[in-house]
Amino acid sequence: MKNELYSITNLKTLFGFIDLTSLNSTDTEEKIKKMCLKVNGFKKQYPDIPNVAAICIYPSLVKIVRKNLNAPGVKIASVSAGFPSSPISVCTPHHVPLKQLRNPLYLGVTR
Repeated sequence: MKNELYSITNLKTLFGFIDLTSLNSTDTEEKIKKMCLKVNGFKKQYPDIPNVAAICIYPSLVKIVRKNLNAPGVKIASVSAGFPSSPISVCTPHHVPLKQLRNPLYLGVTR
């Protein structure tokens, strides 16, 4: 049974559920563009493996991903409301989560 869990088919399927994530304080537009290029070219390089499910970045980089990501089926994900350390706007505490959740949606997050 254990060997069946680690079959090539199962591992390929699981790969397609991964969110490729970059949540570093040192992320730059150029780094995220390069990440998009790798995802865009993945199917050409590995035609038998599903692409990642999404690219996950900070809200400030969503526009860069929207502009550079063209891999079919790959979504855009973003952190918000302070997770894991997303910048929180200065406003009253009960407004922070709602405002922080809305912003990525307005920018074009799809996942």
